[in-house]
Amino acid sequence: MNARLTHRWRASHTTTVLAAAVLYIAALIVPAPAAAIPVFARKYETSCQTCHTAFPKLNPFGEAFRRNGYRFPGADEEGSNQDEPLALGHKVHRKLFPNAVMPGDIPGAVPVAFQIVQKAKLTSELGGGHAHGGLAAVPRQTGGAPDDHNEPLGIEFSRPGAALFTAGTAGKMLSWFAKLEVAATTDGADVELERPNVIFRPFETPALLVRVGSFEPVLNSFSVHRNLTGHNLLSTTVAFGGNAWSPEPEQTGVELSGVLASGRLGYVAGAVEGSSNLGNRAKDFYGRVDYKLGGMRLDGIGGAKSSHPWAEWSVLLGGFGYSGFATFGDPAGGTQTQSDRFWRAGVDVNAMLGDINLVAAIFVQEHERPSFGDQRNGSLRGIFAQADWVIWPWLVATGRYEHFLQQWPDEETGNAQRTLVGANVLMRANVSLRAMANLAQNPGGHFEFEGASFALSTAF
Repeated sequence: MNARLTHRWRASHTTTVLAAAVLYIAALIVPAPAAAIPVFARKYETSCQTCHTAFPKLNPFGEAFRRNGYRFPGADEEGSNQDEPLALGHKVHRKLFPNAVMPGDIPGAVPVAFQIVQKAKLTSELGGGHAHGGLAAVPRQTGGAPDDHNEPLGIEFSRPGAALFTAGTAGKMLSWFAKLEVAATTDGADVELERPNVIFRPFETPALLVRVGSFEPVLNSFSVHRNLTGHNLLSTTVAFGGNAWSPEPEQTGVELSGVLASGRLGYVAGAVEGSSNLGNRAKDFYGRVDYKLGGMRLDGIGGAKSSHPWAEWSVLLGGFGYSGFATFGDPAGGTQTQSDRFWRAGVDVNAMLGDINLVAAIFVQEHERPSFGDQRNGSLRGIFAQADWVIWPWLVATGRYEHFLQQWPDEETGNAQRTLVGANVLMRANVSLRAMANLAQNPGGHFEFEGASFALSTAF
């Protein structure tokens, strides 16, 4: 087959694959949307768009709701809560303490939400896929023939996944969150409990929140759990050398956070176990400070009244530091271990410009001994930029650029760049369709199409 015929065949094949993908997505759209809505929408009898631009991305009010321990800001909580709690004891017992057990309450309605996600991807490397977190920042050449970037594209249908969420408040001081994720496999199903944690809020204001359990450390103004592209976010899930640490998807420990200075200054401080390959007695420590100019305050007060809750004019400036200690084993299966002390620091800016949200961040990461059997140090530099544009309330476009620079002494610098473009379509407030396309830098320094993914998510 000559080159011209080969090119025509590939173009025809690609067109066929794209058409099949469109038909597949259309087939997913046909079923009627769920008739119910998730936990907080039920509790406050409000739309998902009260807190979300498009799930799971938070709008300014949703961010204040998160910083307030899953409660409406200020005096709005009591008047907005439509779920009559079940009292666990008479209120007079509060005055009798310590001669009586302090009363409390639990939600009257079962605080559970359910999500079903169906996925498909368009790729030339079928059967692939990545686990959450620990992804290599810059893939290292392992020898052998280079990848054939001219392989024809094909559709891979992923087995559906489901998640069970529980979240809510108990009295004026306690709240919680947990997610049970179930992924279907050829051998059955993988079940994982994700980010179970409890939050203690000792004051009426969000000046101090104490979070205990497993959670995502708040290092940046963006997170893999609150991003329109889902776990395609790499800047918080990259790993370096043999050290598998990455700040997300979760850590286990305790975190203090709050909002001060007239609701404009936010802070976070935490101590966690870390997420290295093997356990150790050392703890990782981190902190963040951010300040918001304009728009709704971080505690949810103020902000212009608008029919577009996602839109405001504001700038959030933040910076963070993380210090960690990891232990990992011999990748060849030996019994020896190696330790690596490391740190990461960075700054970010999150600007809300009406219907457009611009986020940019840089970080520096230094390691003492990140590669097993190697006494050299190493470093990682990262750049992140993303723009989300609300074209219509039901259509949000996204574009992202990530750049990683990996450095080892006496070795050529490793370089990787990735871009992503996509769109989120809200077919209903609780039914979303996401389409994303990825481009990555090849060894020659050029960007090539890496693949596309489609996901239909229904929550109720």
